[in-house]
Amino acid sequence: FVNGLAIVIFMAQLTQFKSVDTYGEVVWMSGIPLITMLGLVAATMAIIWLMPKLTKAIPAPLAGIAVIAGIVIAFGIDVPRVGDLASIKGGLPDFHIPMVPINLETLEIIFPFALILAAIGLIESLLTLNLVGEITERSGGASQECMAQGLANTVTGFFGGMGGCAMIGQSMINMKSGGRTRLSGISAALFLLAFILFASPLIEQIPLAALVGVMFMVVIGTFAWQSLRIMRIIPLADTLVIILVTAVTVLSDLAVAVVIGAAFGKIVSSLVADVVMPVVGMLVGGVDFADLVIVLKAATADAPAVTIGYGKLIQTIVDFIIVAFAVFMFIKLYNRPKAKEEAAPAPPPAPPAPSAEEKLLTEIRDLLKKP
Repeated sequence: FVNGLAIVIFMAQLTQFKSVDTYGEVVWMSGIPLITMLGLVAATMAIIWLMPKLTKAIPAPLAGIAVIAGIVIAFGIDVPRVGDLASIKGGLPDFHIPMVPINLETLEIIFPFALILAAIGLIESLLTLNLVGEITERSGGASQECMAQGLANTVTGFFGGMGGCAMIGQSMINMKSGGRTRLSGISAALFLLAFILFASPLIEQIPLAALVGVMFMVVIGTFAWQSLRIMRIIPLADTLVIILVTAVTVLSDLAVAVVIGAAFGKIVSSLVADVVMPVVGMLVGGVDFADLVIVLKAATADAPAVTIGYGKLIQTIVDFIIVAFAVFMFIKLYNRPKAKEEAAPAPPPAPPAPSAEEKLLTEIRDLLKKP
């Protein structure tokens, strides 16, 4: 989950390295603008890394944004800023009831989307809660989180707001900055409201490079690097499940990835142990593969027997083959629409419109044809 989410966050930042050329096309930065952007991003990341070693009184991300924004504004460096994307200025929302017909037809339209969004929101919030609990070594209230999120989203809907859930990026920044109580979350919400209502001109001067640097540090802190180490010691089937969940999170959505991660490995193991291997054992003469061992040293009164359980190895290999096949089919099905789009021939160009001279000659010809 966190690996896929970290990759998604990283890929989302790459769009900030694009610009619009003189022809109005979106292209990748190059030359001095790219070097300037990369330099500011690297400087922001360096400040965030060094700041906790000097003092923890000021949150490192805030210091990084403030320093880089001050340099850009003071020296007039020409880089994209928040205001170049859109204005963040806003006002307080008004209460209103959605103007839709209250009937079964409306329910049939919105229910599937509501169910998917609720599932994704709850899953991401609970997994974020679990991740924060591991960092702080505390257990959170999952039921309270679900009830509060559902109630807040219901109220927000009557003020024209979008559905929301726990933000893993903001949560990681909060944790790294020393936030541990509800006051930190409340403060973040109140400051965001103040920025929108009163400080939007100031916030719009912040360079995007500083925000990209902060998010790159969030990616580094979010990615479960220990999962790369344990892949060498866990069963291959479990390794493929980790890769599959990461890929599905990036390519599809979080809800599908969590369902696959929670159920796929157990389903495959049960399928092999309880369905496939008993049938294979019956076909080869009633063999129970779980009992197939090579005895290297017989058991004694003081020590158990030393054996090699090659039957369980066979089951694990079958697990691996099934999971590998599933990963292969998933990637193949995902790439099939892209292959069709690439293989489809380009439509022929439209014929050019007749010029003014051609239209005039056509009219003269039609007049001459008349008796």
